Amino acid sequence: MSSTGKRMADAETARYGKINALIGILTGKREKSIPGGLLEDSQKNPMETLFADDFKSKINVGGKITIDGDELMIGRKTYSADDLQKVTINTEGSMKLYDRKGKKLCGTFALNLSVKNIEYLCIWLRLHNVAAEVRSGKGEKAFQWAVFAISALIIILIAFLKRMPF
Repeated sequence: MSSTGKRMADAETARYGKINALIGILTGKREKSIPGGLLEDSQKNPMETLFADDFKSKINVGGKITIDGDELMIGRKTYSADDLQKVTINTEGSMKLYDRKGKKLCGTFALNLSVKNIEYLCIWLRLHNVAAEVRSGKGEKAFQWAVFAISALIIILIAFLKRMPF
């Protein structure tokens, strides 16, 4: 395998590792791996203990989303955790955030695994008990392959048209 192929494989492995980590945070599966082991039911949530001071100052999550204590600012609007119904994440790394009425507040372009501080947003959502739904990424994967196929066809068409004598 060439070094470029190896780097691409390593990048893909890291990408899916990060997606699985975010899913683990949102669904609570990561709490079992927090140092100190499982806590008794009478004790605080281990994530609350670890991240109690992290959300006291504003944290920018991408260009459009900011965490400000117990509030989430999306664009110019501010939402509390009670205003949020659920967050969905698919196995390809795209996320969507919905309000109590089921209206999408932000989606794939503003909220995905490549956004800076996405881990903090996932922790904030988990600490505030916002429901998380994991979806299949088959639709997104099909879209990615369609874009790839169309791009390849366009490149071939351009190369063909350059050779044509006009």
